[in-house]
Amino acid sequence: MSIRSYVTVSTTSPTSVDAVSVYGTATRIR
Repeated sequence: MSIRSYVTVSTTSPTSVDAVSVYGTATRIR
C-alpha cells in the first residue's frame, strides 16, 4: 500500500523532491 501511495503522490506532485518529502514523512509517521 505504501508503494501505491508513493505513486499517487508522484503523479499529483510534478516535483520528485516533493514526492520524496511526503513519502519520507508518511514513513516516519508510521
